[in-house]
Amino acid sequence: MGLRLAVLGNSPIMLKKVTDRRVRVRTPCSLRVLCAVQSESGRRQVVGTATNLSRRGVALVLPCRLARDETILIRLERLDNGFSCESPASVQHDQPVSSGWMVGCQFHEPLSTVQFCGLLKRALS
Repeated sequence: MGLRLAVLGNSPIMLKKVTDRRVRVRTPCSLRVLCAVQSESGRRQVVGTATNLSRRGVALVLPCRLARDETILIRLERLDNGFSCESPASVQHDQPVSSGWMVGCQFHEPLSTVQFCGLLKRALS
């Protein structure tokens, strides 16, 4: 792990390298995902799985790669209770995985408490 040099007042200090830029914790999940993707030939649907979720973003496993900064409409569904919600999001990053592509997305607006708790089957406090 590399180190970074920072200056506090007039004194330099060493800091650990930061590799994860997320501010909020992601919660592991297994949700069905339908992504509406706009392409030159029209709108297409891509089906996949959400592997972790926060109010501001989601990690998806999809069978195909999506363009970075592309806006998609994500529908997240719980199969056990039928709860679902839709939210537009932007593709932030991607990487190949054994079952397709891991795609990190940021929602344009944070999920509401009702949406987040409903997707994760949590009781509202």
